[in-house]
Amino acid sequence: MQRSFYSCVILLSALSAHLLAIPLGDVFDRMSSFVPAIGQLITGVSYLSGIGFGVAAIFKFKQHKDNPQQNPAGTPVTMMALSTALIFLPGLYKPMGQTMFGSKTGALKTYHSSLHKDYFNY
Repeated sequence: MQRSFYSCVILLSALSAHLLAIPLGDVFDRMSSFVPAIGQLITGVSYLSGIGFGVAAIFKFKQHKDNPQQNPAGTPVTMMALSTALIFLPGLYKPMGQTMFGSKTGALKTYHSSLHKDYFNY
């Protein structure tokens, strides 16, 4: 059932692209225009999840204070650490991207240019 559904979706998408005479490059250009929106969605979900985990951690701390036998202290501490990580994660995307893929003044360019020095006089 599921396989036939996917087959129908693929067939209809191929047929509609053929009937509308849209070049495949234009289809991919349109799809690539959504990439920044996906990044913004991930950033927003990260912030909201971080705030949600922070609020839940506060309530877990309260539960631990009221009844430490049933609610271990590790749960709210873990939730608070996760909350902090999710809130600061979007701020790390750009520096990590520049570190990994380089920029005009990035570390990767410096490393890459040092690889081409003629150390062995070839």
